[in-house]
Amino acid sequence: MPQSILLVDDDPQLAQMLAQVAHARGLNVIADVDALAVGGGHRIAAAILRVASAAAPEFATLDRLRASGATAEVIVVVDRDAIESVAARVGDVFAYLPSPVEPQQLFATLDRALERHRLTWELGVLNEVAAVVSSALDVRTVLQRAAERVADAFLGSRVIVRLRETGETAPVVASVGLDEAMAERLYRAGAGKWPSDVVMDTGVAMRVDDMAAYRMPRPDEGQAFPAQSVVAAPIVAGGHVIGAVTVVSDQTGRFTRSDERLLLAIGGQFGVAVSNGRMYEAARRAHALEQAHARDLRVVSEDLRLTNVELIAALERLRTTQAQLVQAEKLTALGQLVAGVAHELNNPLTSIMGYAQLVQQQLRLHPEVAAQLPRFNDDVLRIVTEADRAARIIRSLLTFARRQSSRRVREDVGDLCRRAADLRAYDLRLKDIEVTTSFAPGLPPVLVDGGQIQQALLNLMLNAEQAMQGSATRRLHIGVAEEARCCAVVISVKDTGHGIDATNLKRVFDPFFTTRAVGEGTGLGLSIVHGIVRGHGGDVWVTSRPGVETTFFVRLPADSVTQPSAVSPKVLIAHADLDVRGYLSAMCQGWGYDVIQAHRLHDALEALAEGFAGVVLLDESMVDDNAQDWEATWKRTSGAVLIALGAPGAGGTAAESLRRSARASVAGLFDVCHLRHALLEAGVAPPAVT
Repeated sequence: MPQSILLVDDDPQLAQMLAQVAHARGLNVIADVDALAVGGGHRIAAAILRVASAAAPEFATLDRLRASGATAEVIVVVDRDAIESVAARVGDVFAYLPSPVEPQQLFATLDRALERHRLTWELGVLNEVAAVVSSALDVRTVLQRAAERVADAFLGSRVIVRLRETGETAPVVASVGLDEAMAERLYRAGAGKWPSDVVMDTGVAMRVDDMAAYRMPRPDEGQAFPAQSVVAAPIVAGGHVIGAVTVVSDQTGRFTRSDERLLLAIGGQFGVAVSNGRMYEAARRAHALEQAHARDLRVVSEDLRLTNVELIAALERLRTTQAQLVQAEKLTALGQLVAGVAHELNNPLTSIMGYAQLVQQQLRLHPEVAAQLPRFNDDVLRIVTEADRAARIIRSLLTFARRQSSRRVREDVGDLCRRAADLRAYDLRLKDIEVTTSFAPGLPPVLVDGGQIQQALLNLMLNAEQAMQGSATRRLHIGVAEEARCCAVVISVKDTGHGIDATNLKRVFDPFFTTRAVGEGTGLGLSIVHGIVRGHGGDVWVTSRPGVETTFFVRLPADSVTQPSAVSPKVLIAHADLDVRGYLSAMCQGWGYDVIQAHRLHDALEALAEGFAGVVLLDESMVDDNAQDWEATWKRTSGAVLIALGAPGAGGTAAESLRRSARASVAGLFDVCHLRHALLEAGVAPPAVT
């Protein structure tokens, strides 16, 4: 998108020079923030202020800019002696440049500021589209809402979405700025291929800077479709091109290569919306057909009954897991956007740090030079420190963007928390939120997907920020402590926000539950946290004092076994419920055990008959009708330790049989501490290594 630079300076020579260079780069320079409405398809990306002191009148323009909600990067040109007083007046800025400034240095700094603004803007657009994608399951409804968000992001451009249905037809399913029926007639009347047709055929995004030069016979109604420039991207689902999203403008050369890359990522999110909607519709039709079949025959076999139950459960799980699918697709897009920029920034940062360290070395070798420039050494040290901080933030962005790998490795929880805090540091400062941390020394590592845990932490931090919007005291505390009795680490995220009523405490992790006004939240953030933590075999809970504070706790099993193959036995988890089985498996894997799963008693018995030796976690419900077979097989098994899983107070032959053979039992509550206690009681859990 075209970008504008706000120049606040009374030096006409500098203004003219900057305007000439900016125009050559496709930028727009303005001198008055009030003169730039959103019109013209430009947005203020950077502001350059040249001031003499903290009392300079030019700050009034900056105040108006920030009051308008603009997120422009600010560059301040000021005398070196006045930097500290100006910093106290301005707050957070992108860079301070000593006056008089060299043009080369000014433009190099401006390029970096524009790049950061572009990246921030693109990530914001992706977040907005992802929120829309997760808000409903009807395909047309979601795509229309998402197209409206894209049109807003591209400053009033027209947006058209087409989906392939049967054969070669690709009707318009959503449009903004142009009547859907009119758009459909234009596509059908055109003799030749529109850019969206080419995109659907090739699967490659394309950009046309001047449609007048695009060789295609135009329909008679072409004048009603003012498209001087176009950018189009494929909608991809399951590796197949299923449609295209097109953004058009009545200005030539409106779109950039960055816009093309962003729209490609948005097309991926549209593909998620279509896939989810089609899955939901297929499941709904199957469920309706099953019900009609049951009514007609009046007899439902056991297999049909089980199928019906699974379909109903699938419908419920679909809504619950939709957010995770959106997040996975969003992070794929983030990887495309962030990775390239991060790698490009790493090279100059490495050079900056290297040359700054060389300067430090020369100052140590020549103390007489350092004595003549008493503040120079401090300035160089600040360069090294800030460059190192920027490098850490880039590493955090790369880790966050690569979450989709789902590869679990041993991670330092404190380091994960620091990375998450670094990613939110800028916004937290802008919102005047004080951040404190406390990480216990010597924490054991955890076996996790670092990107997923970082996503959960970011969601908790965002939730805390929103809860503190109207609070007089804004303080966010992130802590990590070891819980040795459970062989776990516990992360706490505490805020001084409005708190949560007791009636809502048990519902905060439910999908789509939110206490915010319509349009201010989807109710999926904490549900995503719950899913990620449970997927790692952990627990998450919340405590709150309304009007005072709220604390979210995340407990993760610690991988404290130094030699898993030599110390920890293998674990067989036999449970009919997929979610519980996966939760227990992730928990045991987090402690360093090798895990085998069984969803039927037959599979568990086969594993035992083949000489599987280790620990067996067996649910009582699996042997309700096979108590004798179970006892006979268990008696032939040597070396295995049985831990019974069941409901509190459960009776019957099966429960009694299991309890006679079990060395320990867990009743009802399957959380980290209860299962760890059972393993210790059975004598198969090594003590925590602290």
